[in-house]
Amino acid sequence: MLGWAWTYVIVAELIGSSSGIGHMITDSQALLNTGQIIFGIIVIGCIGLVSDLVFKRANQRLFPWSSIQ
Repeated sequence: MLGWAWTYVIVAELIGSSSGIGHMITDSQALLNTGQIIFGIIVIGCIGLVSDLVFKRANQRLFPWSSIQ
């Protein structure tokens, strides 16, 4: 569910924001600045990866009985 929530946050920021990473990507698209677009996508991916790892660790600490070993 975290993946879906993250996707909706990114879509909302791309559509209706006046600042942030999504706004930077939209502006870069209008100006044909491919380097900034790729940078924004990489930043979004890194934030998603880090948040996934944090929630995975939290899940392991809070619910140690749920992991199959």
